Amino acid sequence: MPKFAEKNLEMSEEEMGEIALAYIRTKVEKRLHLNSQIRREIGESAKQVNIALDRAMVFVEILCRESIEKIFTKAK
Repeated sequence: MPKFAEKNLEMSEEEMGEIALAYIRTKVEKRLHLNSQIRREIGESAKQVNIALDRAMVFVEILCRESIEKIFTKAK
């Protein structure tokens, strides 16, 4: 749980994860650009944050599928 000297800022890792996921979902929905470079971008990002490529790919695929489903559900 992060704590800072000047303020008593507390938040659980679970809550931080929920907020981060909601933020990323919003970003993906707004900027869903699928092209031939996406695997490379995912790989570079996964390497930067020390996440296995296969897990990063699953994460991105889930977010993309959610976004696509949401887009086409709204269109109906």
